[in-house]
Parts: sequence; C-alpha cells; structure tokens
Amino acid sequence: MKTDAWLARYVGLERHHEGHNNHLAYFKRIFDEAPAAYVVTGATHLIVDANGAAQRMFNRPLDQLRGKPLNLFVSTSDRQIFRTLITDIEAADDTVVRPLSIGPDREMDKDVIFSARAMRGPDGNVEGIYWLFVASLLAGDTDLL
Repeated sequence: MKTDAWLARYVGLERHHEGHNNHLAYFKRIFDEAPAAYVVTGATHLIVDANGAAQRMFNRPLDQLRGKPLNLFVSTSDRQIFRTLITDIEAADDTVVRPLSIGPDREMDKDVIFSARAMRGPDGNVEGIYWLFVASLLAGDTDLL
C-alpha cells in the first residue's frame, strides 16, 4: 500500500511539473515574440536574456548579447548618463522611464524611451534589472515598433 501511495504522489508531482513546464514555455514565448524590445540584465549589469525585438534593435543575435554589458549598446554620448541611470533604477522602488540613445552598430544612434525596474531578491538586494525599450515616436523612429 505504501508503494501505491508513493506512486500516486509521484505521478501527481510529475503532472504538476509538466504543468509548470507548459506555463514556462508559454511565458517564454510571450517574452520572445513580444513586439517591444525586452532585455534582462543580472546584478553585474550583463545581459542575461533579450527577446527577438531586442536582438533586432541591437542588430545582434542572442549569443552575441548574452554576457555583454548593456552599456556597450548605449550611444557613447549617453554612457555616463546611463551609469547614473542604473544607480537611480537600483535605488528606486518603482519603474524608471527615461529617453536614451542606443547605437546598435555604433554607426547610427537611435533615440528610444526605456522603462526599467530593479528585480529584488527576498533579502531586498538587487538581482538584476528588467528593461523595456520602445521607439521614440517624437523622433519619427518606427524601426523598433
């Protein structure tokens, strides 16, 4: 009888796990296929993940983005401001929204608006930052839409 109970519990856990995998795959697909550029950086400000729109925005495939500092893709003229913005984002309790120039090939800068929020662990420490980039319609740039 103990074996039957254990097996029933195992099968239940297996189904539960499959359900989580389906949910994770669903949300990963939403992230990857979203029309806006999403980037996730870790605590050291290196890119952990970027969706398809972000890969197009930076003109780089994911394997060339992962592990790189996000500031490499910020316009040279905005890099000092960007460092200050990271500090502001990490200190904020809410989302920070600002304009920024990015240069995916360092040849032509694009003006974007970003929205960013620090992700915090259970201890309150910053574990990374969620970034959302959208085209600046005021600049007439619709490439990112």
